[in-house]
Amino acid sequence: MVSTSCDGNRQATGMSHVCSTSLRFFVNEGLGLYEHTWDLNGRMLVVHNLKVDTSLVDMHLVLNERGNGYAWGDATVRGLVEYEPWMSQYFAQTNAVFRCMSMDAYVRALKADALLAADCNGNLFWNLGHWVYANGTLYKHYREVLKGRQVAFTVATDGRNEVRPVNFDSPNVFRDLRFAVSGIRIVSKGQPVDLLGVDTDTGRPVVSEFYGDMTHLLSTGACVPINRALFANNSEELPEDVNLSNMTDFSRRIFEKDCTRRRLAKLAATPSKFLRDAVLGQSIEIPITEVELSGIRESLRSAGYCEGLINGPGRFFIEADRLTIALKRSTFGYSMLSTTRQGSILITKVYTDESRRGGTVEDMANIVVHSARTLGLDVTESIITSSGADLRIHLTTEVTPQCMLSRSLDGTPLIYRGVEDYGVTSALVLARRKT
Repeated sequence: MVSTSCDGNRQATGMSHVCSTSLRFFVNEGLGLYEHTWDLNGRMLVVHNLKVDTSLVDMHLVLNERGNGYAWGDATVRGLVEYEPWMSQYFAQTNAVFRCMSMDAYVRALKADALLAADCNGNLFWNLGHWVYANGTLYKHYREVLKGRQVAFTVATDGRNEVRPVNFDSPNVFRDLRFAVSGIRIVSKGQPVDLLGVDTDTGRPVVSEFYGDMTHLLSTGACVPINRALFANNSEELPEDVNLSNMTDFSRRIFEKDCTRRRLAKLAATPSKFLRDAVLGQSIEIPITEVELSGIRESLRSAGYCEGLINGPGRFFIEADRLTIALKRSTFGYSMLSTTRQGSILITKVYTDESRRGGTVEDMANIVVHSARTLGLDVTESIITSSGADLRIHLTTEVTPQCMLSRSLDGTPLIYRGVEDYGVTSALVLARRKT
């Protein structure tokens, strides 16, 4: 058992943290799993860091191919239509496709070599802005048209690992790549990024990368007019019609309500002042209808917003056909994939509880950088690949039976969704390198 500890510098990081590190599980000299506890301004978070030496361990990307091209109305996931009771049947249908692959199923695909598996791109097929390339095929949301530069973790055919931009305008976009996993970069050149600053590799502010689901960044209280306005300010509708012939009845029913109905979409090249003000917690104005009025008050109050004079984030008022609001930031747990100066790959999981209250994106960047240092690693680049519902690690070795890591060292539950009944869309399976 190895243990270390570190005291955070509140002035340097903008948050308090005390992290203790324990070697929870050791597979071989190329793979280690470490547990940290993290005090985030009085809230204790559990953090797992999976350290991978790719000179000794192979990384395999496996995914649920059934989800590719599945035509479904995704407006409910992005919060663009109100939830109705019949939608529970609709989600049962989509879960049967998207969530049909358990971690155990992925591990069985490589059972002879597998040491451990971790969820990969959790929102693949669910939301725009998530894609992977594997086995010579690009897998993505069926309505998304990928253009320009997108940041991804890439593994080349020669084994080289990088977090770098992939240019979809290039005719040989995936040349010499074994696989690629898209994500939102939160650490660049060893430093947390400015969400409103321009990423020099993409030419866009980092905030724009959340266009698939802005609720990961901003707390919208499941309020449809707010989500609709955020999405409309961060995406471009393309003229191609979507083929509805292969949609289920429920999917078509939801899709027809979508603000981008019968359209494909891509990331807007330049986010608007509206998005900048929203992220900064400044007041923004959103048109609303009389029908939406009662639902808006209910959803915002349930999310901790107060009605009245706007003097900071978390306040709103309604006048006639207009909502004025200063949005709060969202707090989640996340999964991050990082490269390090020492050459190891680091997979970090910050767990949360059923309320999904973890930390902000900036908190995640600081946790990645500082917890990695307790392992003797300096993170160079890091991307977010999954949010709190998907985080899971599956152990499978000669010394440890196959099992899902569902509790921390002190017994704290880690998995937000059920262990057995909630599959993931893709996984990284780690295996001994064949000699």
